Amino acid sequence: MAAGTCRYTPAAPLLRDLAERPIKATTLYLALGDAIVRLGVAQEGTRESISWCLSRHNPMLADGAFRAVAMLHLTPASEVIDMILDHVQPLAPSNGLRFWPTAAAAGWSATRVRAFLKECATSPQAGLVHTALASLDGKHQKHHLL
Repeated sequence: MAAGTCRYTPAAPLLRDLAERPIKATTLYLALGDAIVRLGVAQEGTRESISWCLSRHNPMLADGAFRAVAMLHLTPASEVIDMILDHVQPLAPSNGLRFWPTAAAAGWSATRVRAFLKECATSPQAGLVHTALASLDGKHQKHHLL
């Protein structure tokens, strides 16, 4: 995460290599996904870095990628928003992988985004409901790094 936060772009190939290795401490994938997207924004663009993370079929890596989008308050192109929603919308409203896209969506505008947020507002997860309602109002919340 530090490499991504500091925008240390020479670390990008190493981070991608690590993300493809089996790691017992799976929460490291969250940090790797976050850093890969942060560095990708500076190098290749949001679409490429998010697409790469999602193509690995690793939920923790995807969660990290979504986290970076939310923490940076990115408003990606509509095709990237669709890619993100295509990934999380089929999941149950209680699925934790919906949290960061819900937080990021505060700055997004589209009918599909509003429908997703309204669906998240019905979740049994209180934190997701709170975040969905804030995003529906266009309000970014302050989230802690970890």
